[in-house]
Amino acid sequence: MVQLSHSMAAYRRTPSNSQIIREKMQILRSEQNILIGIIGGFLGSLIGIGLWALAVAIFHRPVFWMAIPSSVLVGLGVHLLGRGIDKGFGIAGVFVMILTLLGGGARAVQPSGDQDEDLVRAEARVVQDAQHRPQDRGVRNRPGNIA
Repeated sequence: MVQLSHSMAAYRRTPSNSQIIREKMQILRSEQNILIGIIGGFLGSLIGIGLWALAVAIFHRPVFWMAIPSSVLVGLGVHLLGRGIDKGFGIAGVFVMILTLLGGGARAVQPSGDQDEDLVRAEARVVQDAQHRPQDRGVRNRPGNIA
């Protein structure tokens, strides 16, 4: 009987899982910093816009689906740099992404109209050159022609 009461006392002195979790959550909350998280979100948005501009340069047209990876980078920046676990960090990430898009993120990565006009002019020159060269019209290489 003495041994049983001793083990019960030892059991009561050890913290339960919920107590351990509460203590760890308090430690994590004390390390949070929303301002650093917002700065991290803007850094993530800069990286995202850079990747977005690279995709536009590769594909030569607007690539709006790149808003998804940009948003992920903003969220990671807010979470990792701000060490956030509360809902406020998610809301801050959304506001940073909205500011990024409204501030010119989507416009900055669209191909300019000058590039489109240059492409149309270049295509017109190729067509025009092809019409004026006899070998492209098939005059020289027809069967029976002696060149």
